[in-house]
Amino acid sequence: MLKVTTLQCSLGALVVFTGILGLTPHAHLREILEIRIDIHFVLALLLCTLVLSRFIGHVNSSPLQAPQLRRISRELSRLVYLILYLIIGLRIVACMVMCAIQGIAFDFTMIEPPLPTDANSISFNPSDDFQALLACGLTALAVIRILTLAIYGLGGSQRTRHRNPIAPPFPRLPWRVSAASSDIDGRFPGH
Repeated sequence: MLKVTTLQCSLGALVVFTGILGLTPHAHLREILEIRIDIHFVLALLLCTLVLSRFIGHVNSSPLQAPQLRRISRELSRLVYLILYLIIGLRIVACMVMCAIQGIAFDFTMIEPPLPTDANSISFNPSDDFQALLACGLTALAVIRILTLAIYGLGGSQRTRHRNPIAPPFPRLPWRVSAASSDIDGRFPGH
């Protein structure tokens, strides 16, 4: 079991704070930060850094085989989903509290304006904060898959890849292949 460090906890809190800031369009701190850099880029960078630090911690803590890689990949994917749900949930709670204080009705729509329905429109709008948050999550999930595939591919076929010892190495084909011409001669067993 991997021990979560203080650095990883503080990085996770910073990711959640940056994500909530990225979903708040008129925050003063966001306006100050966006003069120099895009807040969604910072969120994607922090989220990928968190995933990378957790992955490196797993790699250094134990020898990796295919079942462990699958478990690590699932755990990191769940971490990304948890962070995205936490960001969206805290943003909704903050909006509900602000609406209750101001005495106005709360609107549950996250995508502003709603997705267009005509065929000629673009479905992804990078200026929409919610869609940019989902793109950051997809980027982190892609980093997880790339890291897993890189480690799985570098480990060698005998050491890391899982093979069922009961199953035959190759399935037996019901037809014969001619060795000279490498074509199927059409004969099936029992015909």
